[in-house]
Amino acid sequence: MVTVTDRARVALKGALSRSIDVAGVGLRLDVSDEGGLALYPDKPKDGDEVVEHEGNVLLLIAEDICRPLAGAMIDVAETPEGDRLVVTKPQMPVNGTS
Repeated sequence: MVTVTDRARVALKGALSRSIDVAGVGLRLDVSDEGGLALYPDKPKDGDEVVEHEGNVLLLIAEDICRPLAGAMIDVAETPEGDRLVVTKPQMPVNGTS
């Protein structure tokens, strides 16, 4: 499961409202052509992890993306270019040590 912070939910809601205003449509997190992560408007599909905000569909994460992102957190980071969504995943222990 992916955790989405309150700040990230607000940022995603703003991005969604600027791109589309259709009930049931959220932003899908997917792998971009460049190999990074991208967001685009889409409707929920079977197997998606659906993140809601204030009762509305906000973020859609396909099952094949959820597995590698298990335990990750989506948050907002302040950068010189402005606020950016960031995905961080806890480090796995090496050789069974913490």
